[in-house]
Amino acid sequence: MDNKMKADLNDVIECIEFEGELLTHYYNKNTGVIMYIEDSSTATYKADDIHKIEEFEEWEKELILSLHDFKMNPNDYIQLPSHNDINEHGMMIDFCNTIEDIPVKEKLLSNKDSFRGLRQEIENQDLINDWYDYREEAERNI
Repeated sequence: MDNKMKADLNDVIECIEFEGELLTHYYNKNTGVIMYIEDSSTATYKADDIHKIEEFEEWEKELILSLHDFKMNPNDYIQLPSHNDINEHGMMIDFCNTIEDIPVKEKLLSNKDSFRGLRQEIENQDLINDWYDYREEAERNI
C-alpha cells in the first residue's frame, strides 16, 4: 500500500501561477505540504537559520524548519513545474489554434509574435474567459 501523500491539484496550479524567476515550489512527498524556496539572491531565510531559530517569530520558524528539512532530506521533495515549464505564450498560441472561426483565428494568430498583442486580441474578440478555461486545463495536464 502506498502511504505517500497526495497533492491537491488546485494547490499545485496556484503555485504554478504564482511561480516566478526568484521563487521555486516543492512538494513534500511525506507530508503533502507545498513549500517555496526563494532564490539565494533574495532569500530572507535560510536553512542554517535553524541554529538561531529562537530569534524568529512562530511563522518564520515554520519556514526555517521546512528549509532545513529540505536541505537535509532533498529526496523527500518534488520540484513543481516552474513558470518556464508552462510557456504561457506557446499555450496561448495553441489556444488560438483551437478556434474554429477561421477569420477570428487568423486575426488572433496575426499577433502571435507578441504575447501582449495576442492577449489583447483575445480580449478584443471576447474570448478571454475561454482562454482562462483553456489555460487552467492545460496547467492541470502539465
